[in-house]
Amino acid sequence: YYRLHVIPILLPPLRDRKEDIILLTEFFIHKIEKDTGKKIKVEQGIHEILQKYHWPGNVRELENIIERAVALADHHTLTAADFSMIQNAEREFLLSLEDVESAGLDAMLEQIEKSMIEKALEKSGGARTEAARMLGIKTSAFYYKLEKYGLL
Repeated sequence: YYRLHVIPILLPPLRDRKEDIILLTEFFIHKIEKDTGKKIKVEQGIHEILQKYHWPGNVRELENIIERAVALADHHTLTAADFSMIQNAEREFLLSLEDVESAGLDAMLEQIEKSMIEKALEKSGGARTEAARMLGIKTSAFYYKLEKYGLL
């Protein structure tokens, strides 16, 4: 690290470089097309959705969200519905400070987690193993959460 740190490169976070989102999105889609052999189109308006998001996870999060949207899409054209996870996350992050203070962080996180589980179950048609896969958690952990939130 110290040998590489001779010339520091300061790169602002993605949330401060909104103009890079379009180029990065196209790069990641091209990379996925090359890996999968699929031709992927992007519906008009997707770039605006991606640029409105606050990107706490930076470029790696953008790549993961695009990969997830492609994997879960039922078609070869990415639509706004394929990016509902960031639209929902953005709405949930915009909760007022009063809501957070009155409910507490743990209660707010539980609400978000329960909501995501319900949406995954809905999208998977009630298939629990598939919903767990969509959320990126083990099936055993998913069943624990179903029981915790009374969704069994």
